[in-house]
Amino acid sequence: MKRVFASIVEFARRSKKIVLLVVIVSLATLLVSTLVAIFMERNGNLRVPSIGTIHTFNVEAYGGDILYENGYGYVDWGIMLPGGSVNRSFYLRSISNVEGMLNLSTTNWNPQAISQYLSLSWDREGASMRPQEETNITLTLVVSSSRSFVDYVLANNVTEFSLDIHIKVV
Repeated sequence: MKRVFASIVEFARRSKKIVLLVVIVSLATLLVSTLVAIFMERNGNLRVPSIGTIHTFNVEAYGGDILYENGYGYVDWGIMLPGGSVNRSFYLRSISNVEGMLNLSTTNWNPQAISQYLSLSWDREGASMRPQEETNITLTLVVSSSRSFVDYVLANNVTEFSLDIHIKVV
């Protein structure tokens, strides 16, 4: 054991510059990692709660992830992170007397400009529904990971957003 320790000490004496360089690089790496972690804590965990109110025409939406308040159905997207996506599923029942095509659209984004950083899609676009038919659908909300989205949210102090979701059988 003494022999190993002695050889390490001898190596350190002969390689002072290398040992000093390793110590400096290690400390610099630790410092940079700490600064990056602090930056990510402040900017990377940007959280924006969101709600989507559901409006229907010739179709009824129920169950699954739909919540109700004051007679209106809505989807709580939860906390949205930049670059993330969230799925919400529920059921549709056609209340039309004729077969029609399913259609999804959005309006009333609040704040309005946030719509350029978010996209809403679903797994039933263009599908047809017969009278009284029921089906399960999944909506997917995707949030941009762009720096401009983060800048927009921070500059405008956006703490939440909302939108109206229109589902129709036409």
